[in-house]
Amino acid sequence: MRNKIIATIGLTLGLVGTANAAKIFEYNDPTYGNYPASCTLTPLYGGGSGYTLWNVYSLSCPGHPQLQITREFTQQQYYTNCVVKVNNSNYYTSFNNCDNWRVYSN
Repeated sequence: MRNKIIATIGLTLGLVGTANAAKIFEYNDPTYGNYPASCTLTPLYGGGSGYTLWNVYSLSCPGHPQLQITREFTQQQYYTNCVVKVNNSNYYTSFNNCDNWRVYSN
């Protein structure tokens, strides 16, 4: 019984810890487009090499530092791959695909 209580407390604290992550921006939200409107996403540059295309953006949102977002899209005959990265370790990204991604604060 004691171990179950300790495990439950540990699991609860773990879930509370992950609940602190907050979405600060979503690119190409299916309902709202780029959201929230108070954020500004500015294309800086892009390019390509071989089967990979990339775009680099500057993201400015109130209450957060200016972030640099890199989106890499690789397409070959049998697969496609997308990677979206942010240049600040206090933030992270998640994405459905290269056309819909989000930025979160830790």
